[in-house]
Parts: sequence; C-alpha cells; structure tokens
Amino acid sequence: MLEHGRKIFIVSFQKTGTTSLDHALQSLGLRVAEVYTSLNKILDPTAPNAREVILNHIIERMEEVDAIQDSPLPFFYEDLDRAFPDAKFIVVHRDADSWLKSFVNFFHNKSTPLRHWMYGVDQMEGHEARIKDIYIEQNRKIRAYFADRPGKLLEMDLTRGDGWYELITFLGPDFVPPFPRKNVGKTEVKGAKQAPKPEPKPAPKAPVVQTGTPTPLFDGDGIRAHLIDSGSDQLVVSFPDLVHPMGRGHAGWGHGFLSKRGLSAVHIENDSPDWYQTPDFFAAMEAIRAATTGRAKITYGSSMGGYGALLGAGAVGAERALALCPQYSIDPAAVPFENRYAPHAARLGAFRYRLDDHVSADVEYTLAYDPVHAEDRKHARLIKGALPAHALPVYCARHHILSWMLYNGVKDTLAKFLAGTATRRDLRAAVRKGRNASDGYRERMERRAVRLGHKKLAKRVFAPVPAPAPISTRRDLRVILHVGLPKTGTSSIQAHLYANADAYRAAGIHYPTDQISMQDLNHTWMSQDLRAGGQTDALIHALNATPAVCNTVILSDESLFVELPGLSQPARDAARAALAPHSVDLVLFDRDLDAWKRSFYIQSIQNRRNKRLLPHETALNLWQTPLTYDAFFDTDYCRTLTDFDGMETQLADCFGAANTTRIHFDKDKDSIDTFCDAVGIPRLGGAVEVHKNPSITDCEAEVLRQANALGNPHAWLIKNVIELPPHIPADKVRKNRAAKIAEAAAVFPWAKLQCIENGPLRLNADDFSDTVERLRSRAMAFTALTGVTS
Repeated sequence: MLEHGRKIFIVSFQKTGTTSLDHALQSLGLRVAEVYTSLNKILDPTAPNAREVILNHIIERMEEVDAIQDSPLPFFYEDLDRAFPDAKFIVVHRDADSWLKSFVNFFHNKSTPLRHWMYGVDQMEGHEARIKDIYIEQNRKIRAYFADRPGKLLEMDLTRGDGWYELITFLGPDFVPPFPRKNVGKTEVKGAKQAPKPEPKPAPKAPVVQTGTPTPLFDGDGIRAHLIDSGSDQLVVSFPDLVHPMGRGHAGWGHGFLSKRGLSAVHIENDSPDWYQTPDFFAAMEAIRAATTGRAKITYGSSMGGYGALLGAGAVGAERALALCPQYSIDPAAVPFENRYAPHAARLGAFRYRLDDHVSADVEYTLAYDPVHAEDRKHARLIKGALPAHALPVYCARHHILSWMLYNGVKDTLAKFLAGTATRRDLRAAVRKGRNASDGYRERMERRAVRLGHKKLAKRVFAPVPAPAPISTRRDLRVILHVGLPKTGTSSIQAHLYANADAYRAAGIHYPTDQISMQDLNHTWMSQDLRAGGQTDALIHALNATPAVCNTVILSDESLFVELPGLSQPARDAARAALAPHSVDLVLFDRDLDAWKRSFYIQSIQNRRNKRLLPHETALNLWQTPLTYDAFFDTDYCRTLTDFDGMETQLADCFGAANTTRIHFDKDKDSIDTFCDAVGIPRLGGAVEVHKNPSITDCEAEVLRQANALGNPHAWLIKNVIELPPHIPADKVRKNRAAKIAEAAAVFPWAKLQCIENGPLRLNADDFSDTVERLRSRAMAFTALTGVTS
C-alpha cells in the first residue's frame, strides 16, 4: 500500500469510466474500493448529519486502501483535499448528454439513499434536467477548485483515447510501484561507462510491510477466519462492522491499517450482518485459539464489530479487547431505545448469544464511546453492567470513534495500543490531546462554560481562532458585493448569475461558481466561513481564480446581512483584509420595514437549525424560532437587524467598501434588471428557473411556531407535513421518511395547538382549526399506512 496521505481519489460520477480506472489502478498493484454500496446500507439522506456520516465513512475506508472511486466523491473533493493534503485527484470527462442517457438507461428509475442525497430527488423520472445540471456543475466546481494547483488533478477523456500514458505521467513515481528488476547480474563490461549511483531515498516515515499469504483458520456456516502473519508478537483479531463488505474475497476489516504497521492479524469474515449470532461463532473462536496458542492476542472492532470483539474475547484466548462504540444488543427486548438497526433486528430476532453469558475474568476490556451520544451512552451503561469494562470516553465523536481518532492525531497511539507497546493510559492521554483539535468538543465546552456563567472564559479559550489567510494574488479588481436583504429577490439574482456565468465571463465579469451548488441556491459560502471563526480562504480563492480577462467580480451572499451582528471583530478584520487589495462596491437592497419583518419572521419559523442554540451571537439562533412576533423582534439581535441605516454603515466598514449602493425592493419589478441597472452591468443570458422555498400560510406558520416551542420531533413533523406536496400520497413517500413521520405523528400533542394573536399574522379560530385538522389528517395517514398506533 501507499504511505498514508499518498492517496488517489477518482472524483467522477457513475457511468463515466470509473470502473476502467479501478482496473487500471489495480493493475498497478494499488488497492481500490468504492463506498457507494456500503453507504446505502447506513445512510438516511434526510438526516441533518448525512454529509458528516458520508465523509467519516470515506475517511475510515481510506485507511485500508490506496484509492476510492465513484460517487459520492464528486461532492467531497474539497473535504478530502484537506484531510489528505498529499493526495491526487482524477476526474473522467464524459459529454453530459451521453452521460445522462447512459446513467438513466442503466439505473432506470431506481432510487437509493445516496442517490437521493446527491440529487435531492426521490426518483430520476421527471428530474433529468436537474440531474444533468448537477453533473455539469460539480465537474465545473472540481476543475475550478484545482485550477491554480497543477499536478493535483488529472482530467481524462477515455472516449478520446486517454489511458496509460496520461495516468502514469500524472501519478509519477511516488504513486506507482517500483519497476520489478529480476535476475540482475553483477558483470561489468570493460570500458563501459557506469551510470552514477542514485542518491539513496530517505526512509519513509511509516514503511509499508508486505502482506503475507492469508492462512485459512476456519470456514463454517456464515463465518470464516484467516491469518495474515507479519511476524509481530502481538496478534490482533479483527471483527468487521456493519458496512464492511460481506462474503468471500475481501480484505479483512482494518487490514490496511494493521499490515502497514507490521501487525499480524486474524480477520473474521461474515456472510451477512448478523451481529455474530451464527451457530458457528464459538467454533470459529476455538479454532483461532487452537491455531494461535502461545501468542498474545487482542480483539478489536467497531460498532457491530465491537460487539463481536467483546463477545469472542474470552473464547479466542485474548488478554485484551478494544471495542469502539459497540452495541450491547440490537434485540428490541434488550434495548428498546435502539432503532438504528431495526431492519436487522427484525431479521435476526432474539439474540442467540448474550454478552452477560460470555464474560472472561482473564480479559481486560476497553470500551471507547461518546458519552454525549444518547444511544451509544445507553449501550455503554448496559455493557459495563455485564462485564468489567474500562471506559475510554471520546467526547463529541458521535458514532464515528475510529474516524475521529484517525482525524485528530490518535492513530499512532491506537496502533501502539493494539501492538501492546502503549497502555490504556497512553491511549486516553492521546484522546484527551486530540480533543484540542476537535471542533465539536470545543463547541460543546464553549456552550457549557457559557451555561455556567463563564462567558468571557468561553470566548477566550474556546472561540475558534481564524487561520492565516492565503495571499491574494489578484489585485485592483472591482468587487461588487451583494449582501441582501433576505426576502428581496436574492435567489433570482443568484440563479441568473450562476446560469449565465460563462456569458458574463466573456464580458469581463466573473461570478465564481466553484464555491456554490445547484443544491444550495442560497450561495452562502462566504458568510458560513466568516461565521466559522473568520475563515477567508474560500473568499481569497474566489478572487484569485478570477480569469485574467475579467476586471470585475460579483459576490452575492444575503446571509452576510443577517450574520453581521454576530461576527466577531477578528472575523470582520479578516474580511476587510481579504478585500483590501480591491475596490469594493457594496450593494444592499432594502424594503418597507413592516413588510420585511413579517416575511423574515415567517422565514425564521420555517428555517431549521439542525443543532442546539449556540452560545455566541449568530443568525442560526434565529431559525426554528418558538418566539411570538413581538418577542422575536424585541431581541437585541433583531433590533440591530431592523436598523437598516446602522446595518449599512456596519457592512461598509466590515468589508472596506469604497462605495455603497442601496436599492429599494419592489416586488412588482424584476429584481435582476434592478440589480444590473444599479451596478452598471448588462443583463446577459436568458430566463432561469428558480427553486423557491415552499411558501406557507399564516395559520401554518403559527402551527409550526407552536411546534417549534414543543421541540423535536414535534417541530420536525409539522415542518415535513406542511411541505409534503398535496398530490403525493403517503404510500409514495420513501419508507424510512414515512416511518419517521408515523412515529412522530403518533405522539404529537395536537390538543396543545391553540389559536392566538401573533403580530401581523392573519389568524382566526376557524382557519386555524381547519389547518390543524388538515395537518393532523395528513400525518395520521402515515400511522395508518405503517401500523403505528397513537
């Protein structure tokens, strides 16, 4: 295998030639994998943390292989570039129309969780244009992102004959295995000039140990085991997790991580995700014990594999066991709180083996889990009640302990712990040190400090520190910075600029498209970066990527307006410094104050937060509001927002604007024409379809506000039922979403919804009652469909 960091990512869509590249890389002796299949087993595309789940899974899988290909990599090139700075990327070009035809013909109308997440639709039929747009847009973003770093990205067109020459030239000697030299004699020819001896290469940091031939140890009903002996004294018995490939012919779970570090391992193979309930499980453990008598052993696994590591440790003769976020069981009778693995639990039924019945006093058990994660914390409590496990808390890692360790500098200590050269105390110390690099942990501690009244301490110790910005290479651009307001036609302006970006570039006006997506037409990347600690890397990248023929660049982000009151002074200073080499024209729409407040209030009821209230000032805390209209606009944050003159002054100062253009929004006029006329640019291109946020009635807004006050899952239920298209029956909604709606509807306190006066919202008792009954009937249709009872 290649050294860690020297990885290859094929960031291309399915049906572009990724399988051909897979075989080509394997021909070079590299280990190649795809994650599409395994992700579809675990992904809920509607979950707020879906992107996090996908990225963590890719990073974990990458530890075992040299390259990963296929979807969803085109959506994670930037994350993977950060995680693996020495990696190389390959994109395979295929004509969009040809690709779409092949894609649709191959997959027909089949929907999968990952495909739903990538394209934002449940089925392909009727959405071909959207899928094609996303394909074109992602490929353009990938090219733009790597445009100023030659040697990082290879574009291949297999239909035009690109092949070995382009691939080998691009990868270079660091990525290609050395050429085999066999039967090299020592005879020298008299008079022949000898080639100078090359300078010896420095030893690699982590030399790759050649993998030995697998030695079969057991082959039974649904379970097998083989030994990879690298000569180490310690033997690791690894148990695969739920997403590891099942069946024969696959490398063992953790093989790459272990073999690269010279650790001998026995790898368990499963035919199905059975939580090690196969009748031959203990026969396999006894066979391993007999074949490895006299060798020190540790069992090791994560999630389902963690359960196997605990269950089999005594029988296999291990002295130690390391289980990462394991389950105590998935049997509903034993763990009624666990519903993540409901389909597997229904298939398996009652467990044949219980941890309580297979505890060994000769094993030192170590249990790593996130105490903040509700389900894993409950499993850990049950496990510690069944066996004498030493707890290793890994805060804010969620159900991704292994990827957290790999990402936060714990992997070397983990390897030493498995090898027996580091103690549990050493591993705990490495985890504690790794927390300093964990954004999730720092955010949690900041919230806790604020809750305990230590706000200054929280800001001083835990607030994110802006990273040094890259150097701006473009200077003296005219930067048209459009900052909002929200609810003044921003989506139409952004969609127009995005769709006609090529035409504007030809006219010398650059609208950066590599930071934005057809899936996120709000184009809020700039405000998100500033909110996250004053990051300006993406901003400077966008400015540097401005083509030489363009002297004007347009940046549009309406969230800059609503985020400004919460931006720290370092974040404001960073934004001003990033734009300092250029002439900034600030463009701000305004609107009749009462009309804007009503529209913005309803938007704040609709928008989801996806996390708890943050301890520092941010617009995110406005979303999913449970407050009445008067209470909402009586907050300090909203009082600042509604002072349009004061906001204009603050925005101009924050971004160092030389000029400010303020435009009054008129809903009867075309916002695009108004914007173009105001900033002095032509309107180019044609009309563009704008995907607008679902509109809701005043009664629906009030019902949702009251549900927000009740918290989730109640707020989630009302939001989903309101936004379900009325023409889609319950039996046509994706099954896992329908099940979640049914479960939430069964416990929703409908009687608590009461009609009240709320600011300018037009509410009356009859309309409110009708709205509640309509939403209740729609929600209860799912309980009838799925059999859930109230």
